[in-house]
Amino acid sequence: GDFAFNRSLSQQRAETVAGALAAEARRRGLNELRLRPVGYSELSPVGCNDTGQGKSRNRRVELWIR
Repeated sequence: GDFAFNRSLSQQRAETVAGALAAEARRRGLNELRLRPVGYSELSPVGCNDTGQGKSRNRRVELWIR
């Protein structure tokens, strides 16, 4: 897809993961997590999008703990 579509898809994926983590935290009785989901789309690749393996590597979720 084009950049706008891919960026939106990336953001949706990030929000889905953040929602699942927050739900699990609540289920375990943990304090509310402060999560900021950000979808980077093709702005931060780790692999070449010209190959299936590269595309697969780029479909990832990273958690940054501060």
